[in-house]
Amino acid sequence: MTRKAGQGEGTRPTKRADGRWAVAVTLPGSGTRRWFYGKTRKEAVEKLNAAQRDVQQGRPLAPGRLTVEQYLQRWLETVRGRLRPSTHHSYLHYCRKHLVPRLGRHTLAALQPLDVSQALADMAAGGLSPRTCQYARAILRSALHDASRWGLLGERNAAGLADVPKGPAREGAPLEPAQATLLLAAAADQPIGPMVAVC
Repeated sequence: MTRKAGQGEGTRPTKRADGRWAVAVTLPGSGTRRWFYGKTRKEAVEKLNAAQRDVQQGRPLAPGRLTVEQYLQRWLETVRGRLRPSTHHSYLHYCRKHLVPRLGRHTLAALQPLDVSQALADMAAGGLSPRTCQYARAILRSALHDASRWGLLGERNAAGLADVPKGPAREGAPLEPAQATLLLAAAADQPIGPMVAVC
């Protein structure tokens, strides 16, 4: 008789009819199973091992199919009440115009620093300024921080670890409207806030 897998333990890899390998881990508390799939037995086992490490360290497992686009949509609605309308509008603009087109299809749980770095590099290659790339990264970093706080991700923040494109500042280049709004919002509660507003 085969012993049922206990909490935090994994099942034996099995090959499905579609050719993929499947393995599951039993989540502590709820006793429910989270399934992981791979094109090979090794890939499935590696995903299981990573999940087991998270379980052992007390970190919740992120929803496997939640995409970055789906998460950002929910996040923008959730943070609406704690942001000024102008700031929320800027966040919405940057997410829709820059982040979702480049990262939206990625699974939230699988988002890597390299993915974010490549997205920022693509923005820079498209002619966007380093400042714009930095703002986009800051918004994503905040969104992923909340995802971690809400138990959807581990402590590692892919945006925080990503490389930001650097380049010569355009002397005398004015801020874009969305950038100006973000700057004013960030400086509002700082001692230099009035000076920034006047400048």
